[in-house]
Amino acid sequence: MKKLLCVLLTQAALASNMQVQNKYISIEVPTRSWLEIRDTNLVRQQYDYSCGAASLASILKFYYGEDVSELDILQWSIQEKGIDLEPKEQEDKNIARLSFLDLTRFAELLGYKAMGLALDFATLSKLKSPVIIYVNVRDIEHFSVYKGSDEQYVYLADPSFGNLKINIAKFIEMFYQRDDLSLPGKVLAILPKQESQINQSFMENLKTTPSLQEVINNTTIRQRPTTRP
Repeated sequence: MKKLLCVLLTQAALASNMQVQNKYISIEVPTRSWLEIRDTNLVRQQYDYSCGAASLASILKFYYGEDVSELDILQWSIQEKGIDLEPKEQEDKNIARLSFLDLTRFAELLGYKAMGLALDFATLSKLKSPVIIYVNVRDIEHFSVYKGSDEQYVYLADPSFGNLKINIAKFIEMFYQRDDLSLPGKVLAILPKQESQINQSFMENLKTTPSLQEVINNTTIRQRPTTRP
């Protein structure tokens, strides 16, 4: 990323219960809070330059079941590049930022094969496994995780915003960044190992994913300061 993403999401919320009652029975059914839906099965980025590390960690941890964190990937990259400072102390974010090549090398250390692909949206929409995508939003370079799409929306596990859905036309505008108009988008696919235990739930329940506008609205409401009368 060249700039800090402008929306910072709050972290705290409590799950609630829904009561179901009639003349014969009364039970409480646990329901998932909005924040639980937003943050399920993904790694949130801790630094403005770590969207690539968090995206890779989301796939490795929640799709393939690897015990790996965003910090593991960042620390490995910093050591590889000979940077002495901790990630949070690193002033030159361009040095600490990861590329598709960096993510490929880390995945290969764990025995995975990673492939960088150029493709259009029609091809992307046919994929049945998650991939890391490169997008550009108002001159902000960003990595995210593509999970699937339908006739209206693209579903992402985004390290900055959480799980969200984006209108297809808006997504294509962000995704098509290559000069080759026949293959205008680029992704990084992490292929499974022979012994991989794939978590299919990572790709399920997409219909409950909040929209980008809902994410922004809920964040604004939760962050709005209270005033005393």
